[in-house]
Amino acid sequence: MSEQPTPALDEARDLRQLLAAVLEALDIPAPATVGDTDAHHTLLADRAMDAVVALQCVLQRGDCAGWSADYLRARLAEKPATGYRHWGDVERPDEDQATEKAARASVSTEAGEHQ
Repeated sequence: MSEQPTPALDEARDLRQLLAAVLEALDIPAPATVGDTDAHHTLLADRAMDAVVALQCVLQRGDCAGWSADYLRARLAEKPATGYRHWGDVERPDEDQATEKAARASVSTEAGEHQ
């Protein structure tokens, strides 16, 4: 026989979904450069405000945590973590390319010495 979900289990699941949505709102990639900081801060502030509203609806008004989690995720979908370069997205010279370039420079120099 399978167990029937109880209201307490449903509520715990809904609260867990809300906490996961709040984490999703706040856990956005760090900006790659100082120039990306303003866009990152603006986006993070907007997403944090949406999370605060969702939490206030549950804690102060007694709204359903599951519904608030869904609503928060819908708001977050309108504000994806884009519009700035993320830490790790900045292009860096590949070590192999740098090594190859140094080797070519060395060969060019040696060829010039033999002429």
